[in-house]
Amino acid sequence: MLVGPPCSRKYELAQRISRKYNIPHISVSDLLQQEIKSQNENSIAIINAMNSGELVSDRYVFKLLEDRLYASDCMINGWILTGFPKTKSQWNYFEEVNHSFYPTLVVVINLLNEESKARSVSRKIDSVTGKFYQIDSDTFARESEAVKKRLIVKTEDKPEIFNRRYYLIITL
Repeated sequence: MLVGPPCSRKYELAQRISRKYNIPHISVSDLLQQEIKSQNENSIAIINAMNSGELVSDRYVFKLLEDRLYASDCMINGWILTGFPKTKSQWNYFEEVNHSFYPTLVVVINLLNEESKARSVSRKIDSVTGKFYQIDSDTFARESEAVKKRLIVKTEDKPEIFNRRYYLIITL
């Protein structure tokens, strides 16, 4: 499990580990996006919370996480988890709610508030593909103008919401 403040590039690190060792990367953000795309009864509540900069209810997060961790690839190969925990109840999830999925290793990424904020300012998301870009990266520089034009700032990277998220993680 990789934990750390917003914009500490947990997702990117997890993707590299996942590819190298053939271990599924489970991103709570990706699970929520998939649930939104399914357009079911949970989608509206999830998207409303995300668009307002609030955290999605643990009820949805726990269910999506459990469904994914019970998948055969995770049961056989293990998993790398990002985007979790974001609350004290989520932090206690493995000990108090679901003992089946206890992480064998928790990696905490430290990043100063100033660096985290600087990264959030330069982070954009592709409104079509959902892919993240750091506008000061080589990957961004190689992208087409069409992709660059459709990039947007995520709600969670807006300064007032970012500050709430940063201090929430720090106080865990």
